[in-house]
Amino acid sequence: MSKRVLKVAVTGLGVSWEAYLKEYVAAPETELVLLHDINGEWAEKVSKEYGGIPWTTDYNDVLRSDVDFVDVSTPNHIHADQTVAALEAGKHVLCQKPMAPTVADCRRMVEAAKRTGKTLGMFMCMLGMPIVGDLKRMVREGLLGQIASIHVRAAHRAPFLDKGKHGWRASARNIGGGSFMQLGVHHINFIQYVLEDEIVSVAGYAKNLYCHHSLEGEDVVGAAGELKSGSVITMESGYSSAGTSTEIYGTKGHFVMRNDCIFLELPEDFQGRILSYKRPAGDYPVVRIDTKDIHPAIQELEKETNMNRAFARAILAGEPAPQPGEIGMRDVAICQAIYRSAETGRRVAVQEMLKG
Repeated sequence: MSKRVLKVAVTGLGVSWEAYLKEYVAAPETELVLLHDINGEWAEKVSKEYGGIPWTTDYNDVLRSDVDFVDVSTPNHIHADQTVAALEAGKHVLCQKPMAPTVADCRRMVEAAKRTGKTLGMFMCMLGMPIVGDLKRMVREGLLGQIASIHVRAAHRAPFLDKGKHGWRASARNIGGGSFMQLGVHHINFIQYVLEDEIVSVAGYAKNLYCHHSLEGEDVVGAAGELKSGSVITMESGYSSAGTSTEIYGTKGHFVMRNDCIFLELPEDFQGRILSYKRPAGDYPVVRIDTKDIHPAIQELEKETNMNRAFARAILAGEPAPQPGEIGMRDVAICQAIYRSAETGRRVAVQEMLKG
């Protein structure tokens, strides 16, 4: 019996289109059969680069096609309508982050998946990093000890350097906010996945300090939150400064990833699929790992950990999506809780946003 291959349509050929298309073309589980974008000239150009894959500017063509699942990579404010329509047309859906600008939109998507029996999943690129498995193992095996605090930051200066308001990303309504909804959502999803914990309440500050010329949403966010376990998380995002980091501190060790370097302290030696730690002699047990040194191992595992492929494998196996729609809705609720806290000056429970 021949192995089943899923037919995939991609809607939205924006910034990261090439990374997605390459995976669908290369993966043995998928066949890329249709491209959709409102810009016909661009869609035709992309189609030619991939050997003449059929393309369209009419989303109804996606719904009428015989594709098995739709990759929704369009602007945030279009996600809900396109996703619900695809689910109701009998397609599975893999949706780009954030799931939608509001919890209400997310709920429509989740309810449509339940109603139709189709799979709704979220694409979260950080979970496709091969080091995630090693870090999750460290946490599960108690090598970091009891997790005390976490700090995450995601920022770049592109909107600050922009000359004016261009495109849908300039609109707070279309985005659902600003830098945190676009950037911070990656880290909160990553942390909750790795720690197998949930952020339950937040207190935040959000303001547009330096990017009034290029966007309506905030360019600076600072927030603190509490996880169900009691651990404390501090979160930053920004569009007027640069620098990205993920820091997890426990009673026995810590993991810090800043740009291209990882700093690791563990109570004993560790050998993962990517990360290797040999505890140094002396009083300073921190080991620095340059990502360029582990890049070959990362490349070897990326086919296995890639989220596009993982979603396809889940469908073929009849399993839930690696990141189901309910998780996407939870993450949007956390972002909205930070915004409400910034507006009201009070601590906000994530559950309050999910009920609203």
